[in-house]
Amino acid sequence: MEMELQNLSKVASATQKLTDEPGIPTEEDITQVVSYIRKHYQEPLNLAALAEEFHFNPVYLSRLIKKKSGHTFTELLTSIRMYHAARLLRDTVLKNGEICTQIGMGDERYFSQVFLRTYGGSPQQYRKQHRQENPLPELNGEDDFEN
Repeated sequence: MEMELQNLSKVASATQKLTDEPGIPTEEDITQVVSYIRKHYQEPLNLAALAEEFHFNPVYLSRLIKKKSGHTFTELLTSIRMYHAARLLRDTVLKNGEICTQIGMGDERYFSQVFLRTYGGSPQQYRKQHRQENPLPELNGEDDFEN
């Protein structure tokens, strides 16, 4: 009987370990995850890889991101990518395909659709409007390349 009680105790202990919640992440842990997304937006990120990187369950990490940022992982990543796309459209002469690649999106058509939803206009319209507001300096000739 005593042996049976010891076995039951071992089973109960093992079961308790399996059902314990993982350590509650600190505010710093969550901030590090969001910071990682902001630094690595150009890479092919997905929730599973991010969860593995930070040793969280993907579903749990998804909830943490939503709680911290108010957005899902996908919304947050897309928002960061669109911010950088808008900056590149405004400040460079890169073509849409080049911008698409630089922000980590592989499909130029999808990029244009997401940009339209985010900013209410196509990338070309955005570039034209913002260039009129903040035009790039004009080059006057070869002298501009000296210095």
